[in-house]
Amino acid sequence: KNQKKRIYHKTAMMKETLYVFGGANEEGRVMSDFYEYETQTQQWHNKSHNNGNYPKGRKQHVLVTDDIHNKLYMHGGEGEEGEITNELWEYDIEKDKWTNRTTEKAPYLAGHAGIIQQHTMYVIGGEESNDEGMTTTTTNHLYAYSILENTWTTIDIKDLPKRANATLAPYNSFLIYSGGENEEGEESTQTYLISIKYKIAIELIDLEPPPARIHATSFVFGSQFVVFGGLLKDEQLDSRIYTFDFYEDTWLSPMILDIQPRYGHTMNMMYHAENAVFKIFVFGGATSMNDDELCGDLIEFELHLSKSNLPCPTPPILNYMSLAIKDLSNLSSSTTLSQDEKHSDTSLAIKDPSNSSTTTSQDEKHS
Repeated sequence: KNQKKRIYHKTAMMKETLYVFGGANEEGRVMSDFYEYETQTQQWHNKSHNNGNYPKGRKQHVLVTDDIHNKLYMHGGEGEEGEITNELWEYDIEKDKWTNRTTEKAPYLAGHAGIIQQHTMYVIGGEESNDEGMTTTTTNHLYAYSILENTWTTIDIKDLPKRANATLAPYNSFLIYSGGENEEGEESTQTYLISIKYKIAIELIDLEPPPARIHATSFVFGSQFVVFGGLLKDEQLDSRIYTFDFYEDTWLSPMILDIQPRYGHTMNMMYHAENAVFKIFVFGGATSMNDDELCGDLIEFELHLSKSNLPCPTPPILNYMSLAIKDLSNLSSSTTLSQDEKHSDTSLAIKDPSNSSTTTSQDEKHS
């Protein structure tokens, strides 16, 4: 299902519809087009507007879905002249309407990653500008945007490295942050589990992690964290899928995916209730180390849950996280939470490895 060829675009999945905004074309021009793809009818619809209240073109931005309010949120990115923007746009799907929700405290970021949990959008890492987009530095900042209050706050995460063009995926109440490049432009093999509530990041240690890469994609499927594509350290492409298994606490042997290797693409997951399968959609990207060899294909494949990848209730990594938290904070039942933690929509059920019982709060039961 060919669409316009593009790279560094962003896509978001709302129910059974895929949304695409922006990116760069084969000539390197930044695009401002906006499309939706209906997975049931396999039809594309151009949703671009010509009126004044519409986002300008951008690439390497963040586009996420708010399932609760049936809206999309788009933040940051790089414009036609290489400038970094701090714009935050809200798209109301039912009204087919864009609204600019940019505030003074919105960070100037590109090459960052983001997700929405409950009523908060989190964006992390990327190239950040402190002078309205003119110069940038690689950052490890984690920002929280309150959808209900239209406010931004900064969350300091201990031991989180500076990264740009990394992948981000939610796992239970945590974030999984993988790959990317540091301030010197060196690609990373590291993958981190981040607790927003306790403001700490721990590395998933393995003797054979996936090769270092940037501009890859990732998602969580049952008890497994999956990474696909990206530009490797030696400027090569990789068509293999890498999976970290939370049961086994290790990276599994990579699998070959029968599509062109690529980077700067997008990947989204959807649950198809009628067939009880998960559908994965891979769109666009570059198929060589030069950004001028792009593709506009949309590829769909299915994943089936089995006993080997059912969600893991208490994987070993959570025990490591609990020990790290106790080590750093000496937490007890009388710990006083900060204002940020009180308003956090994430929670962690701490399990002491020396004690088989785990106390879970009412909020944690519904997490």
